Formats: sequence, structure tokens, C-alpha cells
Amino acid sequence: MRKYRWTAALVIVALIVTVVAAGCAKKEDASEPIKIGVIAPLTGTLQFEGQQQLNGVKMAVDEVNKAGGINGRLITVIAEDSKGNATDAASAAEKLITKDKVTILQGAHMTTLTKAVMPILQKYGVAMVESVASVPELTDGSLPGSDYLYRVNPHAGMEAASFATFLYNNLGIKKLAMLVLNDDWGHTNVKLYTDAYQKFGGSIVSTDYYTTGETNFLPVLTKIKNSDADGLFLIAQAQDAAMIVKQAREIKYDKKIAGAGAFASDTFIRLAGKDADGIYGVVPYAATVDNPVNKAFVDAYKAAYPKMPTPDKYAAMSYMAGKVMLAAIQAAGSSDPAKVKAALDKVSVEGVTGTTAFDEHHQAHTDIYITVIDNGAIKIVQAIPTK
Repeated sequence: MRKYRWTAALVIVALIVTVVAAGCAKKEDASEPIKIGVIAPLTGTLQFEGQQQLNGVKMAVDEVNKAGGINGRLITVIAEDSKGNATDAASAAEKLITKDKVTILQGAHMTTLTKAVMPILQKYGVAMVESVASVPELTDGSLPGSDYLYRVNPHAGMEAASFATFLYNNLGIKKLAMLVLNDDWGHTNVKLYTDAYQKFGGSIVSTDYYTTGETNFLPVLTKIKNSDADGLFLIAQAQDAAMIVKQAREIKYDKKIAGAGAFASDTFIRLAGKDADGIYGVVPYAATVDNPVNKAFVDAYKAAYPKMPTPDKYAAMSYMAGKVMLAAIQAAGSSDPAKVKAALDKVSVEGVTGTTAFDEHHQAHTDIYITVIDNGAIKIVQAIPTK
């Protein structure tokens, strides 16, 4: 009997402790803002793209704040500069989660940086919505922390199959030379386009890599010009892309140039000038997408950031990342990271390129676009569904 009395007493004590703990649990303070963290390259060679990324998130947040916030709580954006390297991106994630106590993250822009952040997401149980990094494996479930990463932009695998077909059939490029950034993004695209060209019976004549920030591309471009390649394919962001294109024109390279990266952005056009004309690109977004949501977004962006270029994929996809995060917070009815992460699985938002919702691997399936620069203007040649 004594044993049973002690057991009963312990059960009662445990119940009391549980009730007291529940009563003392910290409630969400309605006067406190909900914090969203952004990891972006705000300095260095990717600062143009990074600033557009941050602007896009802020646009989405400003819309909600002007309408009164979420359940009366305003949203605060806390941005950290990754400086374009994995170490700083990982440190930024740690700081935003542990010190700033953000509810959710947006970033980390580059694939290598996103990979560095993903284990930290899992460690603390905080989700991140990606809007730029495009290597397919980020959302195939194979990487540590993949359960906490959601991606609004189509991945490179979706882009490559369609664009390779266009290059081969529409532009008549049977032998392709590739000049690509020496990182995960670059290496992944080399494999994707090599596989696609082999299926067509075409070939990749040469593959050369560069490091971001390089300034002299003349030797490699001269080699490519003198090869039997009938087209050049680039993997590059705005600053590097403009440098490469200008130097290609300098040596009078007169074959087709196409690429993935920043080839449908005002930043690239501004940096490359008239040398941007005739360049083809594959992108998840162009400012000329013809639908009411995008038209309203472009007008609002120009009004909010009159000194910035017209919004490009970095701004638009990050705007959609912001809208998705905010919709999840609204649906969760809470700023608790676990509840918000659970809500992301069911979010569906009408966006600038169609409906943004996630599949079982946390990948969205919006349209992609093949573009060309014509007299300084970005023109959509073809819109391609990704599902």
C-alpha cells in the first residue's frame, strides 16, 4: 500500500508541475514585432543581387504592415550580410536565430551558402525559404537540414531541359562552349547541359571555369572564339556576366551567347550597355511577365525604390518568399518557428509568375522564361510551365 501511495503522490506532483509550467509558459506578446531574418550578399560582387533580394522581402513585409500586420503585430526584417561566403552565412544564421530570435529565415542566395546554413536550420528547428539558389539537390531530401528548407524558385534541372532544347533547336547551337562560375551552381549546370546535349546528339566542345571577381576573360574567350563551338553558354551573375560579354564583343565574338543567371536584369543591361543586346537567358522571372499580380508588383517596387533598377528575379522571387513566409505566419496564428514551419507545407499564394505552393520536397513549380535583350529591353521569347 505504501508503494501505491508513493506512486499516486508522484503522479499528483507531476500533474501539478505540468499545470504550473503550462501556466507559466511564456505567451506571445502582442506588442512585440514578429521578426524575419534575411541572409543576403550585401557587399562584394553580388551586392546588386543581394540588395534586390532584401528589397523584395521588404516589399512583402511593407504590404502586410500597412494593412495592420498579422493579428495586430507588425513584422520586422533583420538582415545580415553573408558577404558571399559560407562561413559568414552560417554565422549570420546562428546570430539571427539565437540572438535576434527570428521566427523564420529567408536566404541564403547562393547554393554553397544555403548548404552551409541548412544544418543550422535543423539544429534549431527554424525554417528558411530560398529564392535564388537553384541546384536541384537542395530540395531532393538528400542534404542535412533539407526538411527545413523551402524553395520558391524553380531549380536548374527544370530550366536546363527546356533551355537546352531551345538552344539546340531554335538557335541552332549544336556545339556548345561553356564558361561557368566555379561553384556548386556552375558545376551542376555543366552536368545538366552536358546530359541534355548528349541526348540531342550535340556536344559540349569545351568547359572553362572562372572565379567571381575575375577581370580578364580575354584568353579564355579567344580560345572559345577559335574553337569549332557555334555558341557560348555562361553561368554568371550581373557583374561577372557584363564583364564577360563586353570582352567577348571586344574580340568580335559573333556567335550566339546565352546563359543562366542575371541575363534578364536591368543591372546586367546597365553594366553591359549595348553589348547586352542579343543575349539569351533562362530565368524564373522577368519584369515583363503579363499578369495583374506582376504588374502591380513592378509598379509598387518602382515607387518604393525609385533609385533601384526595375525588379529582377532576385527581387521578385524574394518578394514571393516574403509573401509565402507571411502567409505561413498568418495561417499558424503564431510566431512560433515550429508552427510556422508546419504551416508552410500547406501555403498557397498567387504570385508574380503563377501560384506558389510546395510539393512534398518543399519545391515550388512556377513558370520559367526564355528571354532575349533587344535594344536594351528584356523580351520574353517563351514561357514554360515546370509541371
